[in-house]
Amino acid sequence: MSTPSGDSKAKSPNVLEAILAKYAGEEGAVIAILQEVQAAYGYVPPEAIETIADSLRLSPSQVYGVLSFYNEFTTVAPGKKILTVCNGPTCRIRGGTRIEDLVRETLGVDEGETTDDGEYTFKTSACLGLCAHAPSIQVNHDLVGRMTVGKAEMVLRGDDVDAVRGGQ
Repeated sequence: MSTPSGDSKAKSPNVLEAILAKYAGEEGAVIAILQEVQAAYGYVPPEAIETIADSLRLSPSQVYGVLSFYNEFTTVAPGKKILTVCNGPTCRIRGGTRIEDLVRETLGVDEGETTDDGEYTFKTSACLGLCAHAPSIQVNHDLVGRMTVGKAEMVLRGDDVDAVRGGQ
């Protein structure tokens, strides 16, 4: 079995094999496997698709069909920082569109893309669940509410999220 190559978050070259061993021959486990692979690597490496398919006795197109159907999965390595701007109605009304435009312009990427240097991936979300503190963004797993253009600039400069939250 081959393993994904390149720079990944996986600690061991045997991560994929260990995940597949847990689900040996279980055709219905494709989603669970994809979730675990993405958790381990930060994405589902395209070169892992055939290995996953072989282990489940599926065609690569069947695995890819599941992978591409669910937007939780990605085959593109994420940046070191994932910036997710809330697009919910409350955030948009309270200035979220300005934050989104600033992120897009500063990073020079569109939604779903990663900067050329691999530092940032820009995403949007239908709702981050922080409506009472709108507008909000998420930096990796950290939520930041009451976002302003100034705070967004701090995030984009690489300031610590706790420092950005300071005014809350």
